[in-house]
Amino acid sequence: MPEAPSHVIRRNPLMTLLSSVRPPRGGIRGAVGGFLLIYLASALAAEAVIVAVLFAAGIDLRAAAIPDTLLTRAAPLYGFAMFALGAMAYWVRILGRPLGEIGLTRHGGAQDYAAGAAAGAAAVLASAGLVFGLGGFSFAGTAGADALPAGLVLLVGYAIQGFAEELLARGYLLTRLVESTTTLRAVLVSSLVFVTPHLPGLLAAGGAAALIGFVNTMLFAVLMCVLFMWRGSIWLVAAVHSSWNYTLGVVLGLSVSGGAAEGALLRVAPLSAVPLLTGGGYGIEAGLVVTVVLMASLTLAYGLAPAPRHSSK
Repeated sequence: MPEAPSHVIRRNPLMTLLSSVRPPRGGIRGAVGGFLLIYLASALAAEAVIVAVLFAAGIDLRAAAIPDTLLTRAAPLYGFAMFALGAMAYWVRILGRPLGEIGLTRHGGAQDYAAGAAAGAAAVLASAGLVFGLGGFSFAGTAGADALPAGLVLLVGYAIQGFAEELLARGYLLTRLVESTTTLRAVLVSSLVFVTPHLPGLLAAGGAAALIGFVNTMLFAVLMCVLFMWRGSIWLVAAVHSSWNYTLGVVLGLSVSGGAAEGALLRVAPLSAVPLLTGGGYGIEAGLVVTVVLMASLTLAYGLAPAPRHSSK
């Protein structure tokens, strides 16, 4: 990927807002403050774009019930592009630093992305297989070939979402924190920040699901930190994240972080009798099987990473 797509950044509508605010100072507060600035500005821009698109499609957002269509499901995912643009704009135009420093490497991106996509899908399928074997799922059939176009549209959407979230949480935030404090503290702070947007869904799930889901989300975030610091590539962690969500929500039709299921290929029905396995309403990400799979993945990743390789190429 070109190191500084300045033609994209210059036209980024977020720049007017971002440029009007002084970048926070260094240290942990500065890193987190910058993250919040990017997050809030990008969220406003994304919301405006999504509303405009849905309005142009004739969807009345004031209605009591917004129709469940492919557009209303895909638009929020595509809206995450504003978060990626915001992070790149802030890094290049406000901080004056090259994009290679946040993992947008020139070489090896395709291989890292392919490996990450395979790893993310394998982790989810392993988790779902274990839950099925333990009696937590029943197979409810397939959606049919007519669901494939929707699956492809959502595939692109989840690729954008995963890339944007990793660029913010690992590319921007973790990179700045590592420069300001110890690696352990940087990983813990960035992981806690990553967990924060998931808290409403976790609290709504309540009980054991909330606690297990919090632990699992932290484990996932730490795993992404380890992989990012090892490879120095945003493509690897973006692919793991996107593939994880897509396989869970679209391939298997299960809830992603407490959200509504969007099954397009297979339909798997959780059995409420075993919430410790299925995670209840939050989904298997709040189940103990995912805890085991994430801990095993983290152990494997840590063992495979002989030394950090944080490249700025």
